[in-house]
Amino acid sequence: MKSNSIVIREIVVNDAEAYNAHRRRIADEPDNNITYSYEEYTRTVDEDRQNLLATIADSNQQIYIAGFNDMIIGLCVCRGGSLSAVRHVVGLGIDIAPEYRNQGIGGELLTRMTDWAHQHRVIRRIELTVFAHNRRAIGLYLKHGFVIEGLNKEAYFKYGHYVDAYSMALVFKK
Repeated sequence: MKSNSIVIREIVVNDAEAYNAHRRRIADEPDNNITYSYEEYTRTVDEDRQNLLATIADSNQQIYIAGFNDMIIGLCVCRGGSLSAVRHVVGLGIDIAPEYRNQGIGGELLTRMTDWAHQHRVIRRIELTVFAHNRRAIGLYLKHGFVIEGLNKEAYFKYGHYVDAYSMALVFKK
């Protein structure tokens, strides 16, 4: 990571406003590589605050943020299920503000999250879906031990056409 002033840490409830602003900024980015499209992130700061409270209270969920000066520039989210059959599985999402990409921040966030999941007593599997054309993200996941488990044809409708996506996972041998 190039900038020494960027801090990576667990999210806290007081980050709700910065979290909301970051999510809106990423969703509104032209040609973004996330599920949300322009103006689709409609949660209020209060709704995000409530979601953060629930996330922090659940031992099977975690959010790491990268930021400085009360501004979030990247985040990595893991959300797990509550049913016993899937409690060992968490879904991962990561996004970095455009001006901070290719600086190692995504890798740092992913390392923190995979370390957290690996140390968790129940989690054995992290899974994600990534657009097949997002080579930078795919390379990052492969570098961190994720494997491609399958191709989902026309899984999303983005940029005016259907987009394929890979299912990827990292499975811990505990």
